[in-house]
Amino acid sequence: MNPYISLFFPSPIFSIPILLLIIILITILLYKTKNQNKKEIKEIKALIPNKFQKYIITEIKQLTSSVKFVKFQYVIPTENPKKTKKIGLDIPLGHHITLRASVDGKKIYRTYTPVSYNKESLTIGLCIKIQEKGQISKFIDSAEIINSQVELSGPKGMFFCDNKPYQDIYIIAGGIGITVFARLIDYFLLSHPSKPKIHLLYTSKIKDDFIFIKKFEKISSQFPQRFQYTLQIKNQYVGFLTEEDLSSFFFPLPNDYSVLISAPIGLRKLLREIFPKLKIDDQSYYFF
Repeated sequence: MNPYISLFFPSPIFSIPILLLIIILITILLYKTKNQNKKEIKEIKALIPNKFQKYIITEIKQLTSSVKFVKFQYVIPTENPKKTKKIGLDIPLGHHITLRASVDGKKIYRTYTPVSYNKESLTIGLCIKIQEKGQISKFIDSAEIINSQVELSGPKGMFFCDNKPYQDIYIIAGGIGITVFARLIDYFLLSHPSKPKIHLLYTSKIKDDFIFIKKFEKISSQFPQRFQYTLQIKNQYVGFLTEEDLSSFFFPLPNDYSVLISAPIGLRKLLREIFPKLKIDDQSYYFF
């Protein structure tokens, strides 16, 4: 036999085991290379509970004279950016995050419920109420706030949406507490399989404090049979909501209902006193 032929076409007895060995070696080599590449890629999360991470402020909009919308952009770590894999944000409905900022040399902490977030751009939107003596208000109102750095951690919360059937959902929001429901209302109207009816009672001390009114007007026209909202101004002169206000809001109370509430401590206490009189089951309502 020609030696050159035998070199390239060895005896069949030896060719099959050698071929299998080569395949096994190549497979092992590829597996190790793939795992090595995985180790080199650093997986990160843009938001982690109990750990503060850097964000910068990229946008501010004045919603009312006392409320601002602030957008925060996640700061991607600079070490080995080519080997860094970004992981999108995951903020469950009704959950909150904690903001930490340096104000006059002190670390200030505040909790907010995001009204929006973007998994692709890694941005989070918060509505922040500006108060005369508020430390975060002082920070947000500063002249050079854009591109300023803050830290965020989260999300945290005990509320979890599920696909169980809902007939009617009653929402009571006091002041800036409406931010909790900005995403929840959209979810129940657009995505929840049971397509529940939403009844919103939104109270505030002054008319100018109401936010998302244009949004509510729009969705009430889109879902006239499924979304109804009532605005009430209740300040220190008028007082909190009354039993008559709530009786009118809940009438007629259906057999299947849930009540979601985000309000100041004083209003929460009042609601706990009034609910038994209206026969609101204590297992049917949830305070954020």
